Amino acid sequence: MPILAEEIVNLSRRKILFVVVAALLLAGIGAWLIFLDDDTILSARRFHMPWFIHFVGIITVLFFGACAAYGIRKLLDTSAGFIFNASGFIDNSISVGNGTVPWSEIVGTEEVVISMQRMLVVKLRDPEKFLEPGWGLREIIKKAAYKSYNSPVILTSTLLDIDFASFVSMFERYRQTCGNR
Repeated sequence: MPILAEEIVNLSRRKILFVVVAALLLAGIGAWLIFLDDDTILSARRFHMPWFIHFVGIITVLFFGACAAYGIRKLLDTSAGFIFNASGFIDNSISVGNGTVPWSEIVGTEEVVISMQRMLVVKLRDPEKFLEPGWGLREIIKKAAYKSYNSPVILTSTLLDIDFASFVSMFERYRQTCGNR
């Protein structure tokens, strides 16, 4: 079989911009909850704990503020989102990227759906090799993926400029062509 040329899938600026705008709006709602007057909260009859509403606001601002910051960082990122080549693939679309994953390490794939989000679980010959210690959150996410799906490598096209079916088709084409050498 012929070796395929390197293919690059770019990040989708439109999708990332949508994430940033949504995150900023939700962080704004969180800020509104933080500064909401205690009397206004108590008059709603439904909520009798202003401290809890303020706490939810703080958590909302922190989480969605971090999402917005990550999205802005990705908007400014000029690197390719995902790279397919003869030796393997490189996923730069998410912060939990796996570096280069050689086709020879892949033994299979499985499509899963979590909260209407389609993902491709990449089954590996030696998954522990991809669990080397990383910074805190990255390590936790990879270990959780490994515990839940027996693989630390889970791919999605959410931030890529390609739909999921085309992404999986391209992935399988490269795996079949380059993985059996």
